[in-house]
Amino acid sequence: MAGSCAELPRGDDGLRFLCAKFSSLITRLREEVLARRRAEAAQRQLEQRLQEQAAFWEAERARWDLERRGLREELLATRREAGAEPPREAAPAPALGGGDAGTGAQLRRAEELARLRRERVQLLAEQREVSEELVDCREHLTRWRRTSADHEARAEAAGRGRDEAEGRVRLLQDELRQALRSASAARTREAAAKVCAGRGAREARSREARLHALRTEGQRCARRASSAERRL
Repeated sequence: MAGSCAELPRGDDGLRFLCAKFSSLITRLREEVLARRRAEAAQRQLEQRLQEQAAFWEAERARWDLERRGLREELLATRREAGAEPPREAAPAPALGGGDAGTGAQLRRAEELARLRRERVQLLAEQREVSEELVDCREHLTRWRRTSADHEARAEAAGRGRDEAEGRVRLLQDELRQALRSASAARTREAAAKVCAGRGAREARSREARLHALRTEGQRCARRASSAERRL
């Protein structure tokens, strides 16, 4: 495009300026299109990372749900075991040397029940912690999805702007080609006019030369006639 502008003759300053202006505008629009394409590529990479992050958090949520169900089942089993134990009654007075076995069994049951209660409390605390983490993950996933939707909207707007810029570039290129064709036609007409003017100038000089020759011949004839009259 710049080469076409450089080929114009020196007299076409206005067309040269217009050509340079169109060339700079087309270059700027192309740079804008390239920048938008780079932004779209970065947007696609960001969307891919967001999708991978969302898939990771979905997998984590599924794992936490599975762990929570397992903890809940263990808690229910613990509750069933604790509820299935028969209520303790007042122990009868130990017989002579024969109550040690019953007392040991009761102590073991009491220790087992205390252990189950401690495990139940621990499982409830872990369940609350997992539930809080799950809520945080859901909020984080919601924010990521909202951010992804915003970026998708920006990418669509950038695509529309790119299409509009490419349309303007094509329109300016068409206008520039039309201007160059008009300039070429004007140069052709100017050259034809110069040729015609040169031909007319040569014809005028030829006529002047013939007229001068006729005048010279007339003057010579007049001098001869005067000389002949004097001799007579």
